[in-house]
Parts: sequence; structure tokens; C-alpha cells
Amino acid sequence: MKAERKKETKLKLDDIPKAGTAGRNILVVALMELKEYKKALSEGFSYFSEEELHAIEQKYTAGMLREDMQNELKKKRWQLNINTIKHYIKVGQLPKATCCKTEGKTMYFYPPEFMRHLNLVRFLLTTGKKSDSFAAVVKVMANVKYRDDVLLDEHDEECYKEYSYGFLNLIYAGIERICDGVYFGEKAVKAAFSKNNEKKNKYLKLLDKIDHLVDEISKEADTFRRESENST
Repeated sequence: MKAERKKETKLKLDDIPKAGTAGRNILVVALMELKEYKKALSEGFSYFSEEELHAIEQKYTAGMLREDMQNELKKKRWQLNINTIKHYIKVGQLPKATCCKTEGKTMYFYPPEFMRHLNLVRFLLTTGKKSDSFAAVVKVMANVKYRDDVLLDEHDEECYKEYSYGFLNLIYAGIERICDGVYFGEKAVKAAFSKNNEKKNKYLKLLDKIDHLVDEISKEADTFRRESENST
């Protein structure tokens, strides 16, 4: 007689919505209100409170360096290998760092909300599929399963595969790049035509039109986001 195979109870990374998805955004917000999470904090488990996460995000508004992130983990006495964090990033469970050149040096900054995502992943991984905590998470996701933004994420695989985030984030990233282009364009125009007001004003007006178009695109993107978040 064959022994009965035990059901898998360990939570896996694939069970958790990936960073940047609507499902993850919902969970990150909902976690702090879950009574199971509050209970864990009250019992002395070393997770981050909302106050601690907010303080970190205020401290690193321009982004966190790897050493900043490691220092915050040391304060909580988290024994977490940097290779484990790299793996979480690779499989889409944590936001990627962005490259920035400062004073000739190439530096990588993690977004301010990075610790919030890491805290969520670690909390869920220490629970099991049969735990009250995971059951609460499943309930949260079930309540929003048919929200338009969640459904859109489920059908946006091609964009996630190409860019590691969804189409709406890609639109916002494009808006930010255009704003940067306008900013540097204005500086270039002023420098190039400092002695030719006619040309300077002509090109500045064209850049101003681009800037206004970006504002309109941003407003429409915001409307799309709000509508999808509040529709079922």
C-alpha cells in the first residue's frame, strides 16, 4: 500500500503576486491592517511596523543604496543573505534598482518602498499555506480578484516579460523620461541661442507645447488608473 503523499504546505514565491502588479499593490497596503500581522508584531516577531516603514521611506526619498538597505536590516537583526535578495529581485518579487551616475560613479538605487516589499515577502514566506496569515491574504486577493486593474495585470504578461512591470507603469516611465528631455532641452536651447532671442523663444515655445502635452497624457493615465482600481 502506497503511503499517502503529504500536501505541500510551504508557501512559495510563485504564490505571492509580483512587485509592480495590482495584486501586490493591494497586498502591501492590506498587510498592515491584517490582524494576523498585528498579532505577529505584538508577539515580538521582527517585522517592520507601518511607522518604521514610513520613517525609512521618508529617510530615503531619493532611493536606497545597497548599504542603506543592509543597515536597515541589521537594525531589525534580520539574517538575510544579499544573494537571497538578488534572487527575489530576479524572480520579480522585489523592485529592481535604477542606475544613476553621480560624480562620475555609477550607483544603483532601490526605490524607497523597497523595504515594504521585502517585509511583505519575508512575512508571507515564514507562514505556510495552512496558516491563518496566508488564509487572510487569500481572502484579500479573493475580494479584489475581479477588479479591472487585477484582470488587466493577468493579461499583461508580454509587457511584464519585456520590462518587468506592467503597461501603465511603462506609460508613467515614458512620461518621466519626456519630462527629463524637456528639462535638458530647455537648458540646451538657452545655452545654444543665448544671443539669438528669436530662435531661443521659438524652440522654448515648442518645448513648452511638449510639456503641456505630457501634462495631458499624465492626467489621462491617472484617470485610467483610478477607473481600473475602482471598477469590477
